[in-house]
Amino acid sequence: MLAAISAMAQDDAYIQRNDIKKVYRQNGNLKQSDYYGTHYIRPQSQPVAVGLKTNGLYDLALFPNIGIELQTPQGIAFQVDAMGAWWNNAAKDCSYSGYGLQAGARYYLGKKKGMKTPYTGHHVGLFGLMATYDFKFGQTGYQSKNLDWTMGVGVSYGYRMPISKRMAVDFTAGLGYLRSKYAVYESSSAGYVTKAFRQLNWWGPTKLEAAIIWELNKDYKRK
Repeated sequence: MLAAISAMAQDDAYIQRNDIKKVYRQNGNLKQSDYYGTHYIRPQSQPVAVGLKTNGLYDLALFPNIGIELQTPQGIAFQVDAMGAWWNNAAKDCSYSGYGLQAGARYYLGKKKGMKTPYTGHHVGLFGLMATYDFKFGQTGYQSKNLDWTMGVGVSYGYRMPISKRMAVDFTAGLGYLRSKYAVYESSSAGYVTKAFRQLNWWGPTKLEAAIIWELNKDYKRK
């Protein structure tokens, strides 16, 4: 009895023995070293929370995208997003195409010890992006030079809030540096003619997100 009371004082995460079956179902096999005293047992570490996401702003701009977020028990999350659009109209000589990747890490400021994922609230982070494009809506078009990658890095700040047991929305903005080498071209009777090569070096907003997130971990859905 004294051993059990001592164990409770060390960690308030102990679970009554009559809940052991439930713990086994949720956490899988437990080692003998997980037992403390006679009436209490320590659960395994909290799993990584997984969420699928899409940036609604890109979707409204007809630029389909999908991403994944992995939240660790330490309050750090890792994200990877892929996007692409292939809208071309040869009859009207228009092009709206491109694809890219964005990856980053963020830290949830409101994360508290023992708090279950998925986290919500304010977060700060770092991100990088790479993309290639070909845009033309009239006589003049702009295309990544030799389809080289446009590269960028930045810092971000955002806020995430739940809208249901398994859904959340996330608003994020980022500032950073963007570098792009591109060709300016025009249509002619002989085809497309390159008029100039230019380079963009941009300091300023490089990320804007209003994302919808579906949380996949059913054991950690919100109550």
